[in-house]
Amino acid sequence: MPHTFQQSGTGQLADAAGAGLSLLFKARTRPGAQDVARLIESSHAAGLLARVSHMPEPEEGWLELLASGLTFDMRGLAPARPVPVTAPGYTFGFEDKDGTDGVFEAVELLPSGHIAAGGRLQPVLRTMMGLAADLAIHYSN
Repeated sequence: MPHTFQQSGTGQLADAAGAGLSLLFKARTRPGAQDVARLIESSHAAGLLARVSHMPEPEEGWLELLASGLTFDMRGLAPARPVPVTAPGYTFGFEDKDGTDGVFEAVELLPSGHIAAGGRLQPVLRTMMGLAADLAIHYSN
């Protein structure tokens, strides 16, 4: 999946060179930045150890999360356009669907800013995968 720098109102989002992952949602059910912020705030007691470190205007469709001292961008949030869904290398929890058939929309989680270049290092991947799992476990729409 090609990644490019995206211009935001506060600067540029980093290019993580494919080191991210996609969370798939049924069409028209993707969360917005406020939804993710509320989820994180309400899930602290349940063990979700992250916080929102930057939230631009909702129309921009992204926010920055801080977990274990590392920052991650979450892109494709509603109401902005979803991240394009490409055929995945690995799928978990799907039966006979790969997400490219229009049934799903993607939100992408990837290393941001200062850690983008090291996005494939084990500590970064471990934190990102843990954050994605926590978000998936605590999210219900």
